[in-house]
Amino acid sequence: MDIASFKPVSDFLLIEPLPRATTNGGIALPDGSDPDPQRGKVVAAGPGRFSEEAKWIENPFKGGEIVWLFFVYQKPIEVTLGRKNYMVVRARDVIGRFEEATPAVATDDCSQACCARPPEMALN
Repeated sequence: MDIASFKPVSDFLLIEPLPRATTNGGIALPDGSDPDPQRGKVVAAGPGRFSEEAKWIENPFKGGEIVWLFFVYQKPIEVTLGRKNYMVVRARDVIGRFEEATPAVATDDCSQACCARPPEMALN
């Protein structure tokens, strides 16, 4: 089986695990010894699910996003597709996502307090 043939259903996500934490000496810590959530890349996402009130809840994740996972209810389902290991998790196991930061460009006419600077430091 290859990755292109796998399509998650409901609110499941196919996650490519990112490298685990290492010590300063470069020793990889085994699973369970890292108190931090695990990072992963969303490879594929199911369409969503129905709530208990029968309302449709769209899956908020899409392929390519980097997310943090923390398994409260159950461990992830581990699968191998095309000689690579992946995890299948529910969307509720994701506790956050990383958004690409856009570089801040300071200008003299910026009205935001974060860009305010004293006149002697004004851009020329």
